[in-house]
Amino acid sequence: MKPSVGYLALVRDNPAYRRLWLGEVVSYAGDWFGTIALFAAVGELTDSALAVTGVVVCQTLPHFLAMPLTGPLVDRLDRRRLLIGSDLLRVVAVLGQVAAHLVGSLVLLYLALLAQVLLAAVFIPARAAALPAITTDEQLPSAVALSGGTWSVMLAVGAALGGLTTAVVGIDGALLANGLTFAASAALLAGLPDLPPEGDDGTDRSFAAGLGALARDPYLALVASSKAVMAVCGASAWVLPLYGDGAYPLAGPLGLGALYAARGAGAAFGSLGMRRWTGDTPPVLRAAFAPAFVVLAVSQAGIALAPTLGWCAAGFLVAGAASALIWVFGGTLLQLAAPPGFRGRVFAVESGVLTLGISLTSALAGALVDHAGWTPDTVTWVGTVGCLVVGLPFAAAVSVLGTRRDAAPA
Repeated sequence: MKPSVGYLALVRDNPAYRRLWLGEVVSYAGDWFGTIALFAAVGELTDSALAVTGVVVCQTLPHFLAMPLTGPLVDRLDRRRLLIGSDLLRVVAVLGQVAAHLVGSLVLLYLALLAQVLLAAVFIPARAAALPAITTDEQLPSAVALSGGTWSVMLAVGAALGGLTTAVVGIDGALLANGLTFAASAALLAGLPDLPPEGDDGTDRSFAAGLGALARDPYLALVASSKAVMAVCGASAWVLPLYGDGAYPLAGPLGLGALYAARGAGAAFGSLGMRRWTGDTPPVLRAAFAPAFVVLAVSQAGIALAPTLGWCAAGFLVAGAASALIWVFGGTLLQLAAPPGFRGRVFAVESGVLTLGISLTSALAGALVDHAGWTPDTVTWVGTVGCLVVGLPFAAAVSVLGTRRDAAPA
């Protein structure tokens, strides 16, 4: 495998990728403006921990439910049109959230959020499937890492600014800012070339055929689930809103924004910085999973034991770095392994199982805090154990199956 290009060279020399990346920058920033505002809106309407974690469920579960439709859609239609259409319709969905908050309806707020997330369930696999079409083999690993790093940086910047904006101009102003970012993203993506799906007219585009491709390749299926395993083991993220809402003296949007910003800063390092030492060869990427799960476990133990908001933020910073490494390395391995004619469905499944894991564990965590007397620290300790009893065996299986796949005749 040839050495990958640097991030600056990628953005400078590839106009199509530059447009896609700039769209990510503004869109991700708005996502975190909107997320902080949504948590604040739900907290204003109810004092239920389950209702707060319900925002996470609404942001994740629709990806899983929609994947039988979104995956084939991405493998049938021009991905440029899907990306632009998704962005424009998300502007409408965000306006619905503003209206729901103004009338004080939690149900309408959830419904408008569901509409936004269903559109994101089209956008995310379409963007991932489009990357190989607008990058060279040498550019692809850097493109995957820069995408993950952009999410992380915008988490840090957007969450901090979102907390400040929500505190200063209010919930509705922060939500409107999110809507404007989707419009800006659509304008940037309008300059992309046509991005038709790969494969000839005889390619089976059904979701069942996509599942068949995963079933025939256990390594591909395992790599497609790496983000889901990371999310389930990263229990601290399930209850992060609760750490920022009364667990420490600095509470509310500012405290929540600070914790999200710390997590994002760590994730930026894990996404962008670690590749400088590891490179992009599949054996090295696979070997990094096990130590990343160990670091995630240790950092979550630190979060559970943290006596102050500052120490808690430090734990989230390290946890963010470990989680992002698994995220980016898993995404790179999946891009390298996914069959061209099935990319839309493979990435829809990846997004679906990831969000299913997040939504179920978030709902369970909220219910346990509300009704079983659990604390956020207890939930975080469960994830710490999960990193060791689930994450480490998973990392070993990825390494073994990947080595066998590399050794198999072409």
